[in-house]
Amino acid sequence: MNIRSVRFFYPAATGPAPEELVINVSQVIGPNARLELPVGLKGSINLWQINKRYITLGQPDTIAVPVDCVASVRRAHRLLVDWLCDGNDGMIKLTSVSPGYSPKSKRVQVDGVIYLLPSRRHHQGAEYESHELIVPTSMLHQKDGDQFLPKWFLRKAIHEHVHFGKRWPDDIVGGRFMSADKLWSELFQEFEDRVKCKRPTKTHLGSASTVS
Repeated sequence: MNIRSVRFFYPAATGPAPEELVINVSQVIGPNARLELPVGLKGSINLWQINKRYITLGQPDTIAVPVDCVASVRRAHRLLVDWLCDGNDGMIKLTSVSPGYSPKSKRVQVDGVIYLLPSRRHHQGAEYESHELIVPTSMLHQKDGDQFLPKWFLRKAIHEHVHFGKRWPDDIVGGRFMSADKLWSELFQEFEDRVKCKRPTKTHLGSASTVS
């Protein structure tokens, strides 16, 4: 799937051009699309997990999310955060963390590792497993007393050290995006301000197309 951008747009009250927020995609590998986010933010989205209505609304290379009112801007922000949680850069909470072989390593357990059954792209019918790994202490992220590792790192570690390079886990449940507030302040706040400046419009978008 050759997606090059994610576009949030509010229909203009007058004139042909809507207010819009466009986030470009820097790289697509399989279902994972890495977004070009502001400095200090990192995130990707899983194209297989996105409702197809947002893809069919845009051009062949665009995910398009219509915004029909000021309040919808916050719902659009929440939608993107949910997508970033599911992406390969999502942070996975570890079930347990204990000493490793040295102060520079930790033994961790991760639950909810997904292995899809043949010909399945979604989580229905998947197998869920838990794995123990030895990981560098430097890779751990802490927040509110919990410890996390990036999904991409865990998938790579499982691929190399559990399956010895012969198999990849398809996904890991429970991803989180830690920078939702900064994403709002860096991108969506200004978009919301522009939407506020527009007069209300009765443009019909259809209930299946708008952020809800």
